[in-house]
Amino acid sequence: MTSPLDRAAERLENRADPKPLPALARFPTPAHLARYIRHDTIQTRMLDEVDKAIMMADSGEQPFWIINTPPQEGKSTRLQAAGLWLLTRKTSRRIAYAGYEQGLAQVSSLIVRQAIETHGSGYAGGRPDPDRQD
Repeated sequence: MTSPLDRAAERLENRADPKPLPALARFPTPAHLARYIRHDTIQTRMLDEVDKAIMMADSGEQPFWIINTPPQEGKSTRLQAAGLWLLTRKTSRRIAYAGYEQGLAQVSSLIVRQAIETHGSGYAGGRPDPDRQD
C-alpha cells in the first residue's frame, strides 16, 4: 500500500504540463518542499508522521503540536521546510521556532528567510514583488 505522500508525488510526476506550477500545486506536502530545498532529503516513517502533524496544523484539525524525537531524525530540517510550506498556504501567517537552544531557533529562522529570498516572490526584507506568483 502506498502512502498519501507517495501518491501525491506520483500525481505530480505524471503531469504532462511542463509549465511551472504555483507553490500550492508543486508542493502538496511538506516533504515535497523539503526535497526541493535539499535534494538529499530522505523520507522516513517518522517524517511521514511529522508531515501529517504539519498538515493537520494547517487544516486547523490539530493546530498545536510538540514534536519530540531522538537526535538526528531530521525533525529540525523538516520543520524548517514546514515553515516555508505553511507560508505558501497562507502568507499572512506568523510562525515562531522555539527550541531548547536559542541558536538552533535562530538558524532555523535564518534558513527560512534565506529560502524565501532565494525562491520566494521577490521578498528581501521589504514588500513582495507583485509580478511573481510564488
